[in-house]
Amino acid sequence: MFRHTMAIPRTFIVTSQHPNRRLPLASGYNKASQPPLSYLTQHLIGIQHQTSGTEDECVAAPTLTACPVNNDLKLPSLILHSPYLLTPLPTPLPASYTTVASVYIHWPYCRQRCSYCNFVKFVPHPGARWTLPHDVLEDAIVHEVKHSLQHSHITQVSSVFFGGGTPSLARPKMVEKVLRVLQSKGHLLEGAEVTLEVNPTSLETQTLREFKEAGINRVSIGVQSFDAAALKLLHRDHSVKEAKNCLQAAQSLFPGRTSVDLMFGLPHHNTERWEREVQEAVALCCDHLSLYQLTVEKGTALYRQVMAGEVRLPEQDQMADLYAVAVQALKEAGLYRYEVSNFACSQSTESIHNKGYWQGQQYIGVGPGAHSRVVPQVWKSAEKSTKQRNAGLDGSIAKGIRENSEIRSNTPSLHSSTNESAVNKSSDDMTCLAHVPGTEHRLEDSSCTSTMAHQVIREARVNAADPASWLQETLKKGNGIRKTDHQTRVVAASEYLASGLRTRKGVTAERWDVFLPYLSLGEVFVGELGWLEDAGLVHLSSERLRATEEGLALLDAILPHLYNILHDHLR
Repeated sequence: MFRHTMAIPRTFIVTSQHPNRRLPLASGYNKASQPPLSYLTQHLIGIQHQTSGTEDECVAAPTLTACPVNNDLKLPSLILHSPYLLTPLPTPLPASYTTVASVYIHWPYCRQRCSYCNFVKFVPHPGARWTLPHDVLEDAIVHEVKHSLQHSHITQVSSVFFGGGTPSLARPKMVEKVLRVLQSKGHLLEGAEVTLEVNPTSLETQTLREFKEAGINRVSIGVQSFDAAALKLLHRDHSVKEAKNCLQAAQSLFPGRTSVDLMFGLPHHNTERWEREVQEAVALCCDHLSLYQLTVEKGTALYRQVMAGEVRLPEQDQMADLYAVAVQALKEAGLYRYEVSNFACSQSTESIHNKGYWQGQQYIGVGPGAHSRVVPQVWKSAEKSTKQRNAGLDGSIAKGIRENSEIRSNTPSLHSSTNESAVNKSSDDMTCLAHVPGTEHRLEDSSCTSTMAHQVIREARVNAADPASWLQETLKKGNGIRKTDHQTRVVAASEYLASGLRTRKGVTAERWDVFLPYLSLGEVFVGELGWLEDAGLVHLSSERLRATEEGLALLDAILPHLYNILHDHLR
């Protein structure tokens, strides 16, 4: 049995949000992005999955990490290494899930690289292979948006996020082009949130009105600090005065839809100084605030400074105190915590785009280094795909696949007449993943439940990081995808468990049933939470599983225990 014990840690890291470099759970400071296949699950348990290098080599997108993690923890092998991962099956998913998605556009360029940053970004230089003309990059982005939508079940786009890099360095024309495509196909919902990340320099502040006219209706301002020395250490290219001017301009153009990014855990931070900085931020903008703990990533200038003893960051207990001070200060100012690192003054100012990530929604990542979670329009038949994937595998893996196939052949619910006809009637040996009729009843047999849990239901995609390579891929085949992983129901549920638990809403039974319809949230966790409930860290109801206010600060201790419970139900 997979078990591990641990002491409850004093703190956890409030990190940025990357799916594409930023997700509601990423390292560093960012925010709207998407995690690669197992980035979320692996990072939450301390398995490093990132690389860094020169711009010419490309820098991989940041990984997700949810706090002082125990690097010895491993996700149950049944979840990450099951042979079922190799056998995509035609499985039904509700249209309410398959037809709705968000879109992330990654602009890969920055004027300079910040000292802590290991995200996918490049500093353009004349003649450099990664430097693409604006019109070429814009048109390729539009082409990938079209292709991605055409090869999906998506009919509604709930939000669009322009991140990077520094997308405020792009031309507003890029926003116009992307939104025009979405609107022409009838995909973009009326009133959909369209966010732009903004670097608060004077130059970029001057373009805010043009971006609004192009279709932007929400901005996220990367202030990071109101301390001049801190900005210099972080190698930011804006001043404190510029940041304040940008916030003032943004609020006049985007009232109620302006967000501020702040970092804590800087070398000079103590609780008193940090509290004043948070109060100053709220005084300038009280709509929405995101807090990110400064983390040290290999390959960055900050990492070299820390290793050389030139920079010393606060200890973990100090980090916890800084976070607690900020939470209290924001609460007193009227902002509530709706996710570990995000605070809003009302529901209308919450980030719709990021909530989509946390709730396990589909998202299309477009541009160099972007990540996606998408239910593909068609799959190769299970039998054909299995044979192709088994070719060249070692004997033990092939044997495991054969044995698991035998289990499936004895599972009536997987081979009902409706399913067989749906698979066989396609003349080109392809079958629609989302629209194959499925059983309506729950599976009582544990082996059947386990089998269903390991059906493939969606893809995790990663685009080529280098702009030149991404462009070549996009022109050749319509998208810049460099890597595709098939995600099973249990992997998707595990990612949702990790991201959903970070939110005030928690993991809902309704969304859980999308991923594991044959194993309800209650069936997994009722009577199993033990010390977590006794200590007041989690609360389970018929509608959701959520972390309490105290539990949000101890997710590193909570998540491995929840993974254990889920694993036990799939043994």
